[in-house]
Amino acid sequence: SEVCKPTNLCTLAGGFCVKKKKDCEGTLDASGCKGKKCKCCIPDETTPPPPTCPVITCPAPTTCPVITFPACPTCPTTVPTTTSGLDWQTCGRDRFVRFGEKMIWNDARSLCKSHGLDMYHPIDLLKLAEYLEKNPTGSRSADNHWLGARGNGYNMVWLSGEVIPRNNPLWYSTAANNFQTYDCAFVLTHSKWYQYGTVLSAYRCHYKYAVLCG
Repeated sequence: SEVCKPTNLCTLAGGFCVKKKKDCEGTLDASGCKGKKCKCCIPDETTPPPPTCPVITCPAPTTCPVITFPACPTCPTTVPTTTSGLDWQTCGRDRFVRFGEKMIWNDARSLCKSHGLDMYHPIDLLKLAEYLEKNPTGSRSADNHWLGARGNGYNMVWLSGEVIPRNNPLWYSTAANNFQTYDCAFVLTHSKWYQYGTVLSAYRCHYKYAVLCG
């Protein structure tokens, strides 16, 4: 049989030659092909589906954009008197929780830790001693209070690791405080002591005093 040959117009239109209508899903052009019963089949124009874009992992930018935020509101300077159900007390720069029940030093520290705190290390021990006497716990008279310091066999040391100097003028008496022991420190809360500025002392850790946590 005679072979059909598309004309240039058929080729440019994207067509091809057919002899039977059933072989064309588009428009037939009788003049588009050369040969007996040959016609140019031009497919219908359809909108191609959008391409499927590949997932591209881009590298992190070398510089981040600078974002300017509005000024943040300032927090209130007042400190709430209670936190997590505890009665916080403030004396100058010192802020602490006070427990009036007397107990040995180890039990006192366990009590502080049970509240997420530790034994207290005062900032101004002299003012603190005066405050504790003038503000007794409930109806109790002023008591001595355990502090967060004890002897290590050589020196009296705060729980932070800071050594309390032996010549610290706050010591009640160098004779009454044997530094080469494992005694525990406490604050004297009586006017006859803090009026002379001697409010820091130490005694056997199994003795019972009130507790300061912070």
